[in-house]
Amino acid sequence: MVAGHCQAVLFDQEKISPYSPFFNKLASFGVDFFFVLSGFLISYMLLIEIKNTGNINIKNFLIRRSLRLWPLYFTVGIILLSIAPYYLEFFGLDATAPTNNGIIGNFLYLLGFGINLQIMIGHMNAYSTHTVAHFWSLSIEEQFYLLWAPLLFLFRKRTLILILLFIFIGIFVTYFPPSFYQDWFQTNAYAAPYYFTFNRYFHFATGALLAWLVINFPKLFNNEKSPILLKFIFSVALVLIIRYLFGPFYYDADERYINGGVSFLLLVIAIDSNSIFNLEYKWLKYLGKISFGIYIFHIIGVYLSLKTLNLMGLAHQSITFWVCFPLFASVYATSIAILSFEYFEKYFLNLKNKFK
Repeated sequence: MVAGHCQAVLFDQEKISPYSPFFNKLASFGVDFFFVLSGFLISYMLLIEIKNTGNINIKNFLIRRSLRLWPLYFTVGIILLSIAPYYLEFFGLDATAPTNNGIIGNFLYLLGFGINLQIMIGHMNAYSTHTVAHFWSLSIEEQFYLLWAPLLFLFRKRTLILILLFIFIGIFVTYFPPSFYQDWFQTNAYAAPYYFTFNRYFHFATGALLAWLVINFPKLFNNEKSPILLKFIFSVALVLIIRYLFGPFYYDADERYINGGVSFLLLVIAIDSNSIFNLEYKWLKYLGKISFGIYIFHIIGVYLSLKTLNLMGLAHQSITFWVCFPLFASVYATSIAILSFEYFEKYFLNLKNKFK
């Protein structure tokens, strides 16, 4: 994802595409995998709660979600939008001031988890594009879970039907989009189906389906024959990944569903007791804890990296620049995320324990 946004920055400014198409596609796959993984983790917790108690404490769930995501989301988003003129000037970006309505709209879309909608209907401006545009995926996630937990509660005796329904909705809306889609896409060059929440139901629900299978059929993921099955699944996933990353198309509907299926297969491999992957390393667990911060701060890391390399005088067409650009961006983003986690997020995460 970092490399993908590094390329986007270079292409927007100088029409340079050093990493295309591989890294762009890899970034897109990362978004799809994130949605499937999120659907699995959150749905697993909710389904386990239903299995153990026959109920869902929606209030506690929403409080836990808000304590994990909202402090950093709102704090960083509000600060970046507030200092946008100085931020853009510092990084040498387009600092054309939007209208007062545009500035107010930036904050309203942020506060209402509507960044994806802001992109789709063409209401982005210089202040929001370079600061919070990447929050679109977080907006989709929050929109989904504000709906998902209450629905699982209402249909707690029909959870599988609900999950399959959401998979169907995601597929149907993608291939048979409502008419207003066309108006958005024809008038706004940056609008795309993958920004629309309904189109992402497939990915969230695919993760939820895996959670349902793990809870109701645990032996599927813990048996002596699973190593052979896992090797087969891994081979299929690898072929599909190679087909996508080196294929001729870029992120059309079919590719997004291939990504969702591959993400499902990779998670099957990862959670099996006989997995060929070891996810128990401390550094991997810590990376998981700060991953939200890395995503929030990675666009700042991209611009810091570009500014650093420009100060070093590296030519943008050089191999050294192409290697260092995403590398430095990752280091910057990870460093800021560590500081954020240790000195800001931990306080709110500790409060989550009161709402288990």
